Amino acid sequence: MSAPSPTARKLLQKLQPLLATPAQSSSTFSETQQTIASWMIFNRKKGEALAEGMEIAVKDAISMDDIAKNKSDRLLVLLKIVHRALVTNCPTLGESGVDVSIWEKSLPLRQTLIGKVVGFLLSELAGCLDEGSMHIPQVEEMMKVWEDQNVCDCIWEDLRQKWEDGLKKTGGETVAAAVDNASASKQAELTADTKKQSNDSDQDALMKDDVVKSVSVAFEKTDDETPREAAAAKSEQEEEVSSTDDRRSQFARRDSTMSTTSVASVGDIDFEGVEEAHVEPHKFLEAAKVIAQLQITRDIGGDTAMNLSSAFGHIPPEVEELCRTMNQQSEDEEGEQEERAEILSRLPDEFLDLDLKYAKQSLQTYKEAIRQQKRARLQCLHLLLQSRCSFGSLEAARILFGNGKSDHDAEETPNIDAILDKLKKRKEALSDALALEGLDVEEDAEEEKKLEKEEKDLVPFNWFADGDDEAKDSAGANVSGEEEPSAKKLKIT
Repeated sequence: MSAPSPTARKLLQKLQPLLATPAQSSSTFSETQQTIASWMIFNRKKGEALAEGMEIAVKDAISMDDIAKNKSDRLLVLLKIVHRALVTNCPTLGESGVDVSIWEKSLPLRQTLIGKVVGFLLSELAGCLDEGSMHIPQVEEMMKVWEDQNVCDCIWEDLRQKWEDGLKKTGGETVAAAVDNASASKQAELTADTKKQSNDSDQDALMKDDVVKSVSVAFEKTDDETPREAAAAKSEQEEEVSSTDDRRSQFARRDSTMSTTSVASVGDIDFEGVEEAHVEPHKFLEAAKVIAQLQITRDIGGDTAMNLSSAFGHIPPEVEELCRTMNQQSEDEEGEQEERAEILSRLPDEFLDLDLKYAKQSLQTYKEAIRQQKRARLQCLHLLLQSRCSFGSLEAARILFGNGKSDHDAEETPNIDAILDKLKKRKEALSDALALEGLDVEEDAEEEKKLEKEEKDLVPFNWFADGDDEAKDSAGANVSGEEEPSAKKLKIT
């Protein structure tokens, strides 16, 4: 077996810490998973090498001598990273900061990952899961997003078949029957009347959104909010429920959770008529520090909110209807006790294992972190408008090169526009290095030649004193090769 490519080795190095602690990686380090996915998208031209590294990581996760649960956790972490690489910058997801050009350029990478990694990963993950595992709904949700958003052109039924076959092998007759029933019900839905199907889906979405909305309103009542804020949050939820678009209803629970954490006092800062003024740097630093310190808390709270939303989303409709009926009735009839007990027994384990007190505290902490970050961002925007994004660097550079001459050189210096163009290229090179989490020292030969050619054009400025040159001058290094005068030698010695 040949050694892995440099890009595959780098990917394995990045994945190693996450595989060492799979339980924490699956629930907490979502930011690290997104960083690795962004790195893969940045190196999208090396899709074959990235697929090779991911395949090796899957085999390593399987071969680790550990319990089956940790093995499934490791494989789920790898699947989440691949999922983020498949859906990042997707224009139809409705996320902010989407770059459509990068999404289009990443199509070969998505096709390579789907063709070489995803099927193998789904089969191995299904082989490690038990009946009723909490990982199964997460995998089903990711597969549904791939198919709905059409991340690449492929036969999705083949991937789903590999996943279902793996579940049948490990789950026995019970899981096999459940998978067959799910396939049969799906086929029946496809052959049903289109109008009836759309009406049923809308009713299900409205029913589930009502449950999520009632839980969100209950959380809101615990906070000291004004009636205006509660009315604003309620109106936002009603607008979300009124939407009948299938793609929006897929993410309705996530939008409902975010609406309960929104800040109603956005108008505290008046962005209109902000007068220009000098802004001290420490004011920007204070606001940025608040945003950075609360980011980890917000990430953890976001995972908790998504898990809670997923738990409520898997409640059967008949259980929701029964709970709503029991809430309206004041007295219970003895004849219905057995029927109610049978219906309530269908609640999923994920919902029964919830600690409502802890979930309530986590949502409140998540809400407060978002509120404080929002205020800090508004403050940054206010300071940017006040300073007009002018920090004096460009004016200082024009003063230095304004006369066309420099104190260190008798000749005319380059035009300020040419210098700014070079600085722009340097900034692009630095941005690439930061995106790679450091300088990439193992590049291909062609890329190294290209970089060397660009570095020749970007020579240091004449006013920049290199530390190595000063050391050579102080040590009396003879660059030209001519013998130095004896008087100079005496001074040096």
